[in-house]
Amino acid sequence: MRFIQIIQKVTLSFFHNIKNFNIMKMGKISALSALFIVATLISVFVFKSYVGSDNTIVEKNQQIILMQKGDLISEVSISGQLKFSTNEDLLFTSPGKISKIHVDENSTVSKGDILATLEDIKITELEKDVAQALANVETAKEALEDTINPYTNTQIATAEYQLSVTISSLLDAKDDLNNTKTGDPNLIALKGKAISDVKITLLKSEFDLNYYMQNGKKVDMDNAKSNYDIAKIAKDNSVRTLNLTKSQWAKTLEPYTEDIIKFKNEYFDNLNKWFGIKTDSKYLISTDEILKSWNTSLTQIFTEGAITRDIYLNPIDNIKTQWNELTIYGWLHLSPATIGDESSSKDIWITCDNTPVLPVNTIGTVTIVKTCIKKELKDSWDTYNTAISTLNEKNIEKDKAIDTAESTFQNKSALFRTAEQTYKEILSRSQTEKEEQLKHQLTINKETLKNLEEDLLKLKNPSKLDISKKEYYVKQLEADTKDKQEMLDEMKMGGKTESINLKEAQLKNTQALLRNSQNILSGAILKAPFDGIITDIKFEEGDTITTNNVIINIANPNNVEFTGDVDEVDVLYLKQNLKAIIITDALKDIELDGELFNVASASTASQGVRSFQVKISVIVPENIKLKDGLSATARVITKAKYGINLIPIQSLYGTFDNPTVKIINNGEIIEQIITIGDSDAIWVEVLSGINSNDMIVMEVPNIPTRDIRGGPPSAEPRSRGPID
Repeated sequence: MRFIQIIQKVTLSFFHNIKNFNIMKMGKISALSALFIVATLISVFVFKSYVGSDNTIVEKNQQIILMQKGDLISEVSISGQLKFSTNEDLLFTSPGKISKIHVDENSTVSKGDILATLEDIKITELEKDVAQALANVETAKEALEDTINPYTNTQIATAEYQLSVTISSLLDAKDDLNNTKTGDPNLIALKGKAISDVKITLLKSEFDLNYYMQNGKKVDMDNAKSNYDIAKIAKDNSVRTLNLTKSQWAKTLEPYTEDIIKFKNEYFDNLNKWFGIKTDSKYLISTDEILKSWNTSLTQIFTEGAITRDIYLNPIDNIKTQWNELTIYGWLHLSPATIGDESSSKDIWITCDNTPVLPVNTIGTVTIVKTCIKKELKDSWDTYNTAISTLNEKNIEKDKAIDTAESTFQNKSALFRTAEQTYKEILSRSQTEKEEQLKHQLTINKETLKNLEEDLLKLKNPSKLDISKKEYYVKQLEADTKDKQEMLDEMKMGGKTESINLKEAQLKNTQALLRNSQNILSGAILKAPFDGIITDIKFEEGDTITTNNVIINIANPNNVEFTGDVDEVDVLYLKQNLKAIIITDALKDIELDGELFNVASASTASQGVRSFQVKISVIVPENIKLKDGLSATARVITKAKYGINLIPIQSLYGTFDNPTVKIINNGEIIEQIITIGDSDAIWVEVLSGINSNDMIVMEVPNIPTRDIRGGPPSAEPRSRGPID
């Protein structure tokens, strides 16, 4: 028995590998069936040799098989043809004569490529039509705008302003009317206060008149003389303050002026020290500006190559340069201190732009800061400029102080002149004039008090006539406001609705004509609507065409679909997104992947047979070139399971609800209840009940292997239908 099991495992493993290899190559159920049958026959042969001498285990019409791993696939086969799903007939949108055809049949084009054009005279004519249509649109827009807004913005703004003024006047008039009827407490209070103030003024006027009548001119004289003396003292003090301020500031500014002279001389001394140039006002500029005017730099000046020599190689001053070469020579060759570039070990650096803090050398107790020519010149120039800035700031302070003293002097002088004039007038004025002035002021104050008291009485007790006048004025303003509001609303509403609708319709019509003209113009040049190939050219250059003539057909060879018909039984198992395999009659060895994307909802009849059209999108490999109209067959996979446990339907026993298989257990044949799943015409899936090592006993009638049936009961499924 162990020998038999080993033979079974080796045989099953061998054929399982062959079966997987074939399925990968062929992808067909027939391959799986054939392999399984071959494996079964070999198993029968092997086990027949074993059991041939012992009929107590299996009968002659029985064979032993094992459950195997395999794939269960249900599919529908459809005959049809391949079509380019993306293709388009191209037509000119205007009749005319073909000027140029830019492509040939079967040529490859990209989206936007020009394919054909009409003659230039036709295109020019169409461009004129577009220009005229565009002008018509602008005219229609202006007409609509004028109809909607017959008034200018200025006119509307003026009307709005006039309305706002009238509304403001109406509000004021209503407030005035209400105050007149009820008495405005604020106005009454203001009138009462004004009356109190006038009464106080009146008492003062009476006192002034009585006092003047008793004391006469002497009081005025004394007051005027006192005011005059005070004003004169104040004026004299302001003069002394002004003079003192000027003299103090003159002394304050002296050291600042001296600093400027001192620092200017120091700057000139440094220029002479390093360049050997004499003091000249033209050099009172920064060192950078001096070097720029010389068109050179410090590094160029303090180099051996810049020294001018005579024929004996003695240094001489070059009269063409502004600086003295002998001074430069002295620094380079005669000075005990050496000169070099920044960061060098020389005693003096020419520049030090990258060294903000110069190095310090300490010799004994003496600290020596390294000298930098550029920094020394810049520092002396900055010091001079700082002195100028300081002096300017002090001058500003001086001007402010003097202006203040001057303003005080002018003010005191004006007060003095007023006091002096008053004093002189009193000296020359008679007593009678003063008395008349006081009496006149008293009369004015009495009249003012009387008027205020009358106004207060009217506020508290308004007359019916005043109320009627103000009511009439309010009604006038209300009517005026209504008229102006209606006028403004009418101006903002613009033209009448009927006129606007007409102009809008005219604008839409001109816009439609413009779009039509633009489309016709663009249609005078045929362009590729997508990437593809030219499948047909129906006219030649120079031909006259109409708008109904198809000029060129373009298709996208990468967008291919399979179209075929299925009968009214198979169509029930099809739905969108099912995977498919397509094989063309021309390329039988190549399988193309596809996906079902359309199943007709209604059938068509041909010779009494009803069928439904289906469409499958085809994935085209890059190395495959297909043609439109190729005959093909599509296998639509309706259901598939891979790597499942399978046994032949032939081996089933039991009932439909409780299927069983016969297995060998301890040398005896017993029936084992199993759970089954999907099946096709030959194989059935085993979900549970047996394992891969169980030996299954299957009855084999004396008929060809491919026709084997056996084991009740099972409703026989369709060979192309879905798995149950």
